[in-house]
Amino acid sequence: MGLRRETSTDPNNATILQARIAIDLAILILEKKTYAKKASPVIEVLDSSNLAKYDLGKLLPPKGQRMQEQELPD
Repeated sequence: MGLRRETSTDPNNATILQARIAIDLAILILEKKTYAKKASPVIEVLDSSNLAKYDLGKLLPPKGQRMQEQELPD
């Protein structure tokens, strides 16, 4: 599924960036270092005027990587 040209705007909450923040926070907590109690990326609106310049690394996983589903332990 690619980007559709007829989309006028789309809010982006930077899912990949959120995952990176979560991992960084988890490491800081485990290392008993100071960490932000609240951290989140800025929600940006993508449209035809800024899509070409947008860093898709905030939104999409690196090439060749994909989500892997795992069962959680009971």
